Parts: sequence; structure tokens; C-alpha cells
Amino acid sequence: MKKILIGLLVPILFIMMTIQAVANEATGDAVPFSIQAVLPDNQVGDVTYFNLEVEAGQEQTIEVTLFNNSSEPVTLELALHSANTNGNGILIYDGSNEQYHANRDIALEAIGQLSDDKITLEPASQQVVSITLEIPEEGFAGDVLGGLYVRMISEEVEDTEQAIGIVNEYVNELAIQLKEADRSDSMTPNIELVDIDPGIYNYRTGLNVHLANPEPLLMTGYTVEGRVYEVGNEEVLYSREVEGFDIAPYAVFNFPISFENEPLEPGEYVFRGSAVSEEETFEFEQPFSISEEVAEQANEEAVELIESNDWLIYVVVGLAVIILILVGIIIKQRQTP
Repeated sequence: MKKILIGLLVPILFIMMTIQAVANEATGDAVPFSIQAVLPDNQVGDVTYFNLEVEAGQEQTIEVTLFNNSSEPVTLELALHSANTNGNGILIYDGSNEQYHANRDIALEAIGQLSDDKITLEPASQQVVSITLEIPEEGFAGDVLGGLYVRMISEEVEDTEQAIGIVNEYVNELAIQLKEADRSDSMTPNIELVDIDPGIYNYRTGLNVHLANPEPLLMTGYTVEGRVYEVGNEEVLYSREVEGFDIAPYAVFNFPISFENEPLEPGEYVFRGSAVSEEETFEFEQPFSISEEVAEQANEEAVELIESNDWLIYVVVGLAVIILILVGIIIKQRQTP
């Protein structure tokens, strides 16, 4: 029996070690391509991304060099996107969040034109791609912030018998920030609480808190926090805090608060939160309710939900009652002559 067990375990362990080695190799690969801005004369500051001071009505072509650092040809897809903010306070340029404040009247992808949206680089080669910027005649206030998003997807490796596929996706981003020269609009930073939506975030229970930047200003270095209370109770049920939170101009974004895999419970609640920097403090408060329908649907969709242990209490109480009854019967029998 011992030999049989060893004979079964050895190949299983070998397969597990092989899978782990493949996983490590895939995650450890370096990005096979890189991008570099060719900085023009109107570049401002000692940064490696485009930070340009432009004029109203100006047309300018800027250049980006793309390098293939690998020994294989690579095909790259290129796109311009406005910047937005994700739930961790990181500026993103991939176009995954296309929600912006209604005040927005200018976008990088509307005033920028790529010379190529798809290129193929031979091994150890490079190519220059241009972006033509057409600044509106009326100019713009604040910041125009976006980026060049470059994506390469490697060939898919398939096992046709087991239908298992491995796809490595590689991306690179290059920020593009524009300011109009000699413009002095009076603007005050602001953050608005848009709405609150209890339910699911990333397949887990939580509260989706949607915030917005109504101004064309890049806001950096905030500490954003939120707390959930039951109405009439000052005990914090759930909370979240993120430091170093950056907010893109006109961004509308979700600041999710996890319910720590606990099921949603119907009832009346209050959200309180704040966004604080060295210069500004914004505070938010809004009551919300969780209906039985919302709670039931969210709890059905959630993964890794912690199940209630109420049934265990009933079992323990039931057993205790049975034991007491049996003890009573035994005592009564002993007392009977």
C-alpha cells in the first residue's frame, strides 16, 4: 500500500511543480517592448512624460519612440485616452473607465491624432510614432490629461485536448499633460459625492461610493477614507482608507468599501467619508438603505461569502435541551422507589 501511495504522489507532485514553474516564468517575464517620449522645446519640468505648455489655436506634432527589446517580432496596438482614476487612487490611461463629469468640454483623444494605431516591430528594432495635437482656438482652462496606451498580446498557447490557454498581455503607458500658457482662470478644487450603490464589487459584497472631480484640475496626494454605520449606531461596521490618492481632471470614479465577504443585511445605513490633502478637506455624508431584494441578489452573486452560523446556535441549543430532558428523566427514575 505504501508503495502504491508513493507511486501516485510522485507524478502529482511533479505536475504541480511543473505548473508552478510555468506560472512563475509567465509572471516574471519582462515587458518585451518600451516607449520613450521625444521631448519638445515646450516641455515643462524635469519629467520623462509629456508635460507641455501650449497656445490657443496651436497645432503641434510630438513624437514617441517604441522599442522592441525582444528577439521576436511584436505587434503593438496604440490608442489615446483621457486619464481617469481607479478605486485605489491610481491614474489610469487604458480607457477602462469612460465616466467623466458633465463639465468636461475637452479631451485628449478629441484634439490628438495618432499617425499609427497598429505597428509591427522587428526584433531589436525601433520606430517613431507621431501624435498631432490641435489646440482649440478658444483654448482651455486647467489641465488636459491623458496618455498613449500601447498594448501587445502574445500568441495564445493552446492545448487542444484539454482546452487550456495561456495568454500574456503586455502594456505600456505614457502620460500627456497639457496646460495653456499665460492662462490664469480662477478654479477651486472640489470633490463631489455622486451616489452610493450597495451590492457587488469584483464579485464581493460591498458599498460602491461614486465620487467626481468637477474641475479641469489634477488633484494629487489625497487621503480618501469612508465608513459605514447602521442608522442610530456610532459603531463602524466597515471602513476603508487610501493614502496618496490622485484624481484626474473631470474624473468620475468608484471608491469601493468591502464588506469583508459578509452578506448584505437589509436595513438603514449611513456613509461618512472624507478626502484630505495638505490644502483642502472635503467631507461627505449620505444615508442609504439595503432592501431585501438587493441583499438577496448580491449575496447570491458574491463569491467567498461567509455563511451565517445561526444554524449552529440552533443545533447547540437543541442538543442542550435534549440533554437536559434526558438528565431530568434519569434523575426522576433514580428518585422513584
